[in-house]
Amino acid sequence: MLPGERYRNPYRDAIGPLGDFHRIFCVARSPLDAMNSIIPENADRSSFAFRRDILSARFSETLPERQSDPEGILSSVISYTLWFELCMSFLPQLIYRVDRPEDDALLADYVGKPIIRSEEINRNSRPKKRSASFTPEKLAGFPDEWLVRFADIAKGLGYPEDAETIRRFIVSDVASPNDA
Repeated sequence: MLPGERYRNPYRDAIGPLGDFHRIFCVARSPLDAMNSIIPENADRSSFAFRRDILSARFSETLPERQSDPEGILSSVISYTLWFELCMSFLPQLIYRVDRPEDDALLADYVGKPIIRSEEINRNSRPKKRSASFTPEKLAGFPDEWLVRFADIAKGLGYPEDAETIRRFIVSDVASPNDA
C-alpha cells in the first residue's frame, strides 16, 4: 500500500508520501499466481476504490467496474500491471520476489538483517479470500495493449516464464517498448 502515498489505506493507517527515501525495495509475486488473490480483492469495495483512485490519478487508465468485467480477470490484470508500474516508478534498488527463496539472501544483504522464511510466506494473507477461477487461458481475447504491458511488467519483475505465458495470448504484432 506504500506506493499509494496515503495516510490511510483500507486496512489501517499508512505513512503518507514517501518523500526522498534513498533505499527502496519492491516486494513482488508472480503475476499469474497473484491473479486468484486479486480477483476477490477487487470485490472488496474499499480496496478496489483505494487502488482505482490512486491508479487513475497517476495514469490515464482506470480499473474496469465489475459489470463490464464479470469474472474480474481483466481488472485484476490491469490492477497488477498499473500497481507495479507505479512501484517501479520509485526506482527500487531491489525487487524481492516473495515466492522465490533464492531472493532471501538478496533481501537480507539489502536490509542488513537475516531473513527467516516461514511456511506462510507463499500463502495469501487472507487464504479464505481466494478465487480459483483464473487460468492463463482466460487471458485469450484480452486487449493486446494490456497483455503486452502485463508481460513487460512480469519480465521486469523477474518472472520471464510468466511473461512468456502471457505473450502467447497476444494476437497482433504489438511491439513492446522493452523490445526496442
